[in-house]
Amino acid sequence: MHRLGGNGILLEATADRVVWSVAILAALGAVPALVRLRLSARPTALWPAWQWLALTYSAPALVETACRVVGQGWWLGHARWLAATATLAPVVAVFGARRPHERAWRFVVLTFLLLLALPTVEGAALRAETQPLLHTAHRALVMIVAGAGWINYLFTRHALAATFWLAAEACWLGPWVMGWEAMDPAAGAAWGQVLFAAGLHLAVWRARRSGVMAPHDALWLEFRDGFGLVWALRLLERYNTQSRRQSWGWRLGWAGFEASREARSCSAGSTDGLPRGEAGAAMEGEAADKEQLKPGAQQVEQEQDRHQVEAASLPAPARAMLAGALRRFVSLDAIATRLGSV
Repeated sequence: MHRLGGNGILLEATADRVVWSVAILAALGAVPALVRLRLSARPTALWPAWQWLALTYSAPALVETACRVVGQGWWLGHARWLAATATLAPVVAVFGARRPHERAWRFVVLTFLLLLALPTVEGAALRAETQPLLHTAHRALVMIVAGAGWINYLFTRHALAATFWLAAEACWLGPWVMGWEAMDPAAGAAWGQVLFAAGLHLAVWRARRSGVMAPHDALWLEFRDGFGLVWALRLLERYNTQSRRQSWGWRLGWAGFEASREARSCSAGSTDGLPRGEAGAAMEGEAADKEQLKPGAQQVEQEQDRHQVEAASLPAPARAMLAGALRRFVSLDAIATRLGSV
């Protein structure tokens, strides 16, 4: 019996070591994706959200590391709760990602974190409890923020990545918010880090598979997928309202710009003003060049030519309106790279 008990302790220690190793490896595995996201977030108002993400994404794994170094104690339950709630900070930061207020919004994020830290202060300092004293309001607040963060990206290309993130939050917050008392917090931290890293890599992969499209469509989709539903709907409504007033003939939809029949006919007739000799020579030269291309390359070039025509047909006031609306979210250099001078 003593030998079986010793083996059981050994197996438990080995399992604990494996769980901790998985959490650390998952946290380290997320670093390449985090670096790639930094490049896309740097010229936008999402930069503070990325900073919160970099500061908090590995918090559960760091708490488990501290547990192995220092040992379990009264502080462990409180530290796990604080680490889990800290991972919600990037979501709150995204909802305030608008210039010039994105820096001041950091105080809102800090207020949110301090509010969720109150159960720890009450439990540890006032009542000497080993677990945070949660109220229904705290649980509701956490569930609302997590759900809002998931819905914000549910209708973008990052829907699956957002679902992975929500599953990670469930692993981290489940023992407190959803009453999963039988769940091992250490195992939840490890699974959460794995799901979180997978979601980050998936988001980076989806962002790189944009395909060939008009410059204004590419700019809009980057904004929509980066900032999510809340900000995209506000910009979409503002643009379409102005387009109707000015009769531009273009409408901004969820998937990109849509031209009216009048705008398409004007675009098709825009080449009528060219001299026939010059137009014919240009077409013959382009045909000769395209004959040397492979079928796949011809198709890609035809798509690029078509999108260039659509980009040119977008009225200058419409492009200026788009650039002006995006200035509160994206740097002027990034806008100029897509739209050119407006």
